[in-house]
Amino acid sequence: MNGKIHSIPSKDGVMRNFCFIKGDDGKDYFLHESELFEKWHDLKIMLAKNSAVTVVFEYTETEKGKRAVGCQLLG
Repeated sequence: MNGKIHSIPSKDGVMRNFCFIKGDDGKDYFLHESELFEKWHDLKIMLAKNSAVTVVFEYTETEKGKRAVGCQLLG
């Protein structure tokens, strides 16, 4: 599935190690940095240059909701 990263929470001005993706289906998916093929730092750089970063991912259902797995940055 494709989607766009729409928010990375921060605490005391420091970006956290997770974010949220808005899938093409209109639903939100939790993404932990461990499920991103690229380095988390690369995502931060892309977000600084462009407010919408497109990704491709699979997902799984958890007790807490939908979780993105195997996520790859597209640009």
